[in-house]
Amino acid sequence: MDNTALQECSVPGDVLQTLKLLRNLCAGEAANQNSFVEQNGVATVSNVLSSANLSSEPDSGIICVGLQVLANAALAGEKHQQAIWQQHFSEKFVALARVSSQKTCDPLCMIIYTCCDGSPELVSHLCGECGITIVKEIVKTAAAVDFKEDWYKLLLSRICLEEPFFQSLFCSLESVGANEHGEDTERRAEFFSTEQNLLLKVVSEILNEPLNEKTIPNDFALYVFGVFKNSIRVLNYATRGRSGLPTDSVEINVLGYSLTILRDICAQGTLTGSAEGTTDVVDVLLSYGLIELLLCLLRDLERKLVQDEIRRKDGLLLLLQQCVTDEDNPYLREWGIWCVRNLLEGNQENQQAVAELEIKGSVDVPDLARLGLRVEMNPETGSPKHVNIS
Repeated sequence: MDNTALQECSVPGDVLQTLKLLRNLCAGEAANQNSFVEQNGVATVSNVLSSANLSSEPDSGIICVGLQVLANAALAGEKHQQAIWQQHFSEKFVALARVSSQKTCDPLCMIIYTCCDGSPELVSHLCGECGITIVKEIVKTAAAVDFKEDWYKLLLSRICLEEPFFQSLFCSLESVGANEHGEDTERRAEFFSTEQNLLLKVVSEILNEPLNEKTIPNDFALYVFGVFKNSIRVLNYATRGRSGLPTDSVEINVLGYSLTILRDICAQGTLTGSAEGTTDVVDVLLSYGLIELLLCLLRDLERKLVQDEIRRKDGLLLLLQQCVTDEDNPYLREWGIWCVRNLLEGNQENQQAVAELEIKGSVDVPDLARLGLRVEMNPETGSPKHVNIS
């Protein structure tokens, strides 16, 4: 394959047609892919991309097809991927990521994902001090043009879920740095950026995909938990006119999406049962106070709409079950009682629902069993009683 024709093109239409020809020639043809690299095609296409990106209005058509050429070549193997990476990392990748177009974002994500696939070293470069700006600009562009196609999701899944770089990416998207627990280090008018909100949304969608069976890293889960803790403070002032996501408030969206991610992590733990990795993540979240935090959040919700919705979703009994003594969590019972109090305050329907609850049985209590006792229900009075089993 000779790249001379592309080098000699000066008319944009001719450049575009030549790039389309190169793209088709490199689509799965090993001989053409090898020739493309050997004939310095990567550098030639890179120069064309730079020229198309110089003006205030980049030629997204030329850039799109040029990136598709490189994406097809990258599929040929490590030699081709290294040639593309060395030519474009990091400044040229950053410039291409800033092109505000859905058409260019997809092949760029394909190139970067393909180059990094199977190479932890390149992933580390991508998410290191020099490379994180590339992903940051991709996320910002995707947010601006409402882009979330498969290659974008694959790239984010690799960075955020398969590798330990979610925190680096999330922090790079905010105007003021956060600490290692996802909490703000400085006070500002807005706690989170639009890009952070949309990153959480996409990661939530990735986790919720039916075929996603990835083991969730503890560091990822704990950082999202920190973001959730930090986002709760917005409830002190934010207007809550609707309950669905997304809302008009970035901060409320961050709270909702981080909570959704935590829900899906815990759901995966339930579904996988004895899967060691995921179960460990759930245990870690619980040990860091997930239940206590949720009860703290719920205890402040006295609005009737919230009270009614919790009743309709059969949440009253669930919350009543938290009003127990727990040696590991000394405040759990207090918070649970306060939460239930707020759900019953001024709500006749909830009060009636609780009054109509019946004790239908009991759980086995090891301490009672060691004493030779068990709890049974008196069928006449409906009250519990101790029975000697020895």
